[in-house]
Amino acid sequence: MLNIDILNVSWFILGIIQIAIGISFFRKYRVDKDKRKLMFGFAFFIISYSHFYEAFITNIVSSNFPLILENIQYWSYYPLVFAIGVATHHRFLKTVSFDKIYNVFLILSILFFPLIVFNPLPANEYAGIIAILISSEIVIISFINIWKNRDTYNVLMLLANICYIIGGIELISTDYSNSFFAFLLGDLLILFMFLLSENMQDSDKSTISNYFTIQNKLTETKIELRRTSEKYRRLIEMLPEGVITVDRFGRITYANYESQKIFNISFSDSKGKSFATFMTKDSWRKAIQLLTEIKKGKDGKKVELEAIHQDGHIFPIEIWATALERDGVYDGLICVIRDITKKIQSDRNLKESENKFRSLVEQAAEMLFLHDTDGNLLDVNIASVKSTGFSREELLTMNVFDIDPDAKDRNDMQNYWKRLGPDDPPATFEGRHQRKDGTIYEAGISVSKVVIANKEYIMGLARDITKRKHAEEELKLAHKELQRMNETLEKKVIDRTEQIQLLLKQKDEFIHQLGHDLKNPLGPLVNLLPILDKRTTNQKDKEILEVIQRNVEYMKNLVKKTLELAQLNSPNTALNFEQVNLKNLVDDIIQQNSYLFETKHISILSNLSFDLIVSVDVLRFEELMNNLISNAVKYTTENGSVVIDSFLKEDMLTISVQDTGKGMTSKQINHVFDEFYKADESRHNIESSGLGMPICKRIVEKHGGQIWVESNGVDKGSTFYFTLPLHQDVYGEVINKVDMLLKEN
Repeated sequence: MLNIDILNVSWFILGIIQIAIGISFFRKYRVDKDKRKLMFGFAFFIISYSHFYEAFITNIVSSNFPLILENIQYWSYYPLVFAIGVATHHRFLKTVSFDKIYNVFLILSILFFPLIVFNPLPANEYAGIIAILISSEIVIISFINIWKNRDTYNVLMLLANICYIIGGIELISTDYSNSFFAFLLGDLLILFMFLLSENMQDSDKSTISNYFTIQNKLTETKIELRRTSEKYRRLIEMLPEGVITVDRFGRITYANYESQKIFNISFSDSKGKSFATFMTKDSWRKAIQLLTEIKKGKDGKKVELEAIHQDGHIFPIEIWATALERDGVYDGLICVIRDITKKIQSDRNLKESENKFRSLVEQAAEMLFLHDTDGNLLDVNIASVKSTGFSREELLTMNVFDIDPDAKDRNDMQNYWKRLGPDDPPATFEGRHQRKDGTIYEAGISVSKVVIANKEYIMGLARDITKRKHAEEELKLAHKELQRMNETLEKKVIDRTEQIQLLLKQKDEFIHQLGHDLKNPLGPLVNLLPILDKRTTNQKDKEILEVIQRNVEYMKNLVKKTLELAQLNSPNTALNFEQVNLKNLVDDIIQQNSYLFETKHISILSNLSFDLIVSVDVLRFEELMNNLISNAVKYTTENGSVVIDSFLKEDMLTISVQDTGKGMTSKQINHVFDEFYKADESRHNIESSGLGMPICKRIVEKHGGQIWVESNGVDKGSTFYFTLPLHQDVYGEVINKVDMLLKEN
């Protein structure tokens, strides 16, 4: 055993050596930014604490020192264990970026610090054993690396790791002298590897420093090469054209996805085959000529060839090719291929379309002509020949002004033709043409600028409008006669309208007077009949009085509805509009009529929007909704349902009241809004006046809307719709809110 003083000094010197090794690694990191050096630098700096601890605290300071200092000592071994493990595993994995591996080192080192330092258990009971187990796994990986790579680096790293394992075991057993020698030997092995780095030339047998520098650069270069290769591969795979490479013997070495689509054959099936097998014999001869020119150094040019599809049919392709060279010697071709079947078919279709167009031009009833901006005729159709009496040959030697007897503004017209742009709309005007026999006819003319082969021409269309001119003259005379008749008819309409308005006024006055005349005698009956009913004890008399009361109530309701309808029909009746929340208003109306739904066990649902504002006469609107709701309840059987909904269309709001009741026939739909009309089921119903729906119609019309009803037939329910105009500010607010909801969703 060594003297205790010498052992303390030895631990101290070992700590100094580890700090020196750490500083060396930091200096190397500043030069090449290799994070492996940074990792080992941190590891040696941290483990030096353990050796200083052994030098001063364990044997010099009394044993009553804080547990945390001892725990830190045990933790300080872990960064070096992790550094050796990370380097060994990265050597094993190779393709993984060391930046990720370095992050693993940091995470493990930081994570183990609180787990060991602040653990209430003494670290000497478990920390060393865990470190030995981790190191043992690293030893196994080192053996695998030695077997795979057979290099000096892995042997030295294995020996250093074994030394650290022995040192840890001896430290746990408190044999400090053997522990010191084991750690010293491990540090010397790593230092030995580091010091030899300047003289080693063989990268495969490099020391740790060469490994850090050269291996890192090689790995990064390989990764970057793979990334670059992958980028170009993906780029080529995304091209809309086929790309094929062939070697100097004409064998396919690569084919992208589009080329596989063109020939309908996979790359695995085409690789190694001669490119000639995919072309006809004549096309392969052309390809050989192209190859000869490329080998002579001429740039590749586009050629059209015939290719053979996988199913055997022949199709046209366009191909560009350029040479691939290796050390300045021809080594193959890269070819860009495009299937031009559709293009050729399109060219054929275009040619056919041109022929058809020419045929249509020749068969057209209107005169079609083409001339330059000076008016010299260049082409005409058969209609031009027939209309003018000149032959085609004669017309093509003439100017358009030769057939214009009023050609006085020749210069102005030529200047206009020159100013006219190809994108300007056609110019239309009327003129006169002179036939070969001297006769004159009126012509309607339309001209526009066209560009053919980068030269501007005038395309014109003309038609004989002589008959139309005569018809226009006759139409003017007829128009004057019609105007005279309209004036007479208008006077008659005004007179008749005045008569109708007078009759309507008399009708309203009669209904109004009749209502008042009927209300006066009904008043005593309404008030006295209940009194008489209370005083009567005879049951038969009571039944008679009940019938009388129902009829009096019916007459009272009829008079009230009649007066109300007359008032709504009057043009002098104005509504009191105010802006209200539609849903709140309808909910109040539903609440007021709740007894109707509860009596028949009918469910009602309002789907109206919470923020829809409308401008209505509240009293009239309540009457409208009351009529529609009570009507829906009236014709809906028990346990049915009523749904109120709305939707926007332009600046109108449509509100619907849908029930699951008896439904309506087409005849009932046509008459439901007629005054005093009753459906068959209610024709003898004393509670119905036949004026509810007409009143609803007038209320909606007074609001500027329309009302209608739809039904799929008997027992299939009915839906009443009515519209209300929305003010522009309210409508805009609703649209904005709808847009916001759509964006949120």
